[in-house]
Amino acid sequence: MNDLVKHENTSEMELVRQEYEQQVTLPDYAILNPEIPMSAKVEVATKVANTLAPLVREQGLAIKGLNKKNPEAEYVMVEGWEILGTFLGIVPVTTIIKDLKNKHGHTIGYRSRGTLYRNPIIKNDEIVGGTVIARAEAQADKNGWQKDLFAIASMSQTRALGKAYRMGLSWIMKMAGFESTPAEEMPNFNETEPETKKEDITFIDAEAEEVTGFETADTIEPTNEQPVLENYARNIAKRLAMQGDKITKRTMRAKCFELTQNGIIPIEYKEQLYAFIDENCPGDGK
Repeated sequence: MNDLVKHENTSEMELVRQEYEQQVTLPDYAILNPEIPMSAKVEVATKVANTLAPLVREQGLAIKGLNKKNPEAEYVMVEGWEILGTFLGIVPVTTIIKDLKNKHGHTIGYRSRGTLYRNPIIKNDEIVGGTVIARAEAQADKNGWQKDLFAIASMSQTRALGKAYRMGLSWIMKMAGFESTPAEEMPNFNETEPETKKEDITFIDAEAEEVTGFETADTIEPTNEQPVLENYARNIAKRLAMQGDKITKRTMRAKCFELTQNGIIPIEYKEQLYAFIDENCPGDGK
């Protein structure tokens, strides 16, 4: 009876400490317990890291080549960090907290918040409390390789979550032999067109120039609109070619309308671009 009363009055943290002193295997989540001795945390973290490393590599979640100074360095994608989080009983939550707009008021990106919870308190399908392991914010916009808003929203959430994992768990990822920065946070991760499209882009450049006669302006002078129009028109043609669409007066005007409405091309250039396209672009062949 006395033992039962003693057990009921003992905190969870103290019970974990007693288990450790009795050489009972600690659960993985004990790494996150501030009351556990560091020596015990390192012992458990080493086991977690040794289990994590081959799993991440087998699943193709570690990427090399993102660091030009150290091309062999491996950066783990958010899915790999989520595996680590699952080992430790972490529940990740992301929320879009802000729309990013251009000067015309069009949404061009999003800012999101990522939060890592331990023992979350859920009410009406929402987390209303619990132990926060880490929280971070990040954003994504149309300046990157993504152009569709739903994909940009997803990227902002992924980056925020990756940043939160880095803040809370990077030391364990480092023990596993990986870099402490998530792959999605690296500048070379999907910030330009995918690597496999480089040859296609070279071909498209030549095709767009041959079909439309547009030339890229090397220097854009504010007092001269022509290089600006040529540059915008050539990029419109490039986008059409990458979509597999034929470059004609009609398709060029339609794409021009779309890009100006979305704020990618300033609206004030729309009519001038229409005129430039009508003068230089081939017809529909009808």
